[in-house]
Amino acid sequence: NKNDLEKERIGIIATRLYIFLTLVGLIILGFYTSFSKRSHTFTVERPSLLQSEELHSMHSSKLNCPCSRFSMSYARIMSLSPRYHSICSSEYLEEHWLSYFGQVELDIESILLLSTDFRITGQSFFDLMRILCETSRETIENALRVFRSNRLVTMNALSRSQFNIETMTRMKQFEKREHGQFNFDECIEYSSSNCKSEGRSTVNV
Repeated sequence: NKNDLEKERIGIIATRLYIFLTLVGLIILGFYTSFSKRSHTFTVERPSLLQSEELHSMHSSKLNCPCSRFSMSYARIMSLSPRYHSICSSEYLEEHWLSYFGQVELDIESILLLSTDFRITGQSFFDLMRILCETSRETIENALRVFRSNRLVTMNALSRSQFNIETMTRMKQFEKREHGQFNFDECIEYSSSNCKSEGRSTVNV
């Protein structure tokens, strides 16, 4: 039968085409598999700091290192020590020096004539300096207490460079926000040396 022969011929061609396409697909898949990079997942339990840094340097884009704690206070990872103006730690603000001015005995006429005498004006100056230093210490200590209670939050472990950038950014922000300047205008006259000092003094903390 001519129709049966035609159907048989079409079936043979379709079978051969299917086999050919299957072989081509297998060959392409084989080439792709042989040339493509194989990815493997390795788990390192509780890596040391050195191991973590090596893994970050070698596989930074694919590394997944979840933290056991998602947050930590700045007090545990940073140490900040304020440095005050040297006058704040000098002996000129101590009681034994300030008590000197209370021991000076001057009569009424001397006070009127020597109103610029440092023995008269000195105590007010050093009292003001002590108040400024105490205020600066209190302000900075309160700010540090708040800063240390803040927390660094991260889901994954940071590399050393990321950690340094993060902490330095936080410290710069704190320094910029809390940096205090205590300015005051004073005029101090020293009659004994005929020297007049006038201007603005700044205590930086």
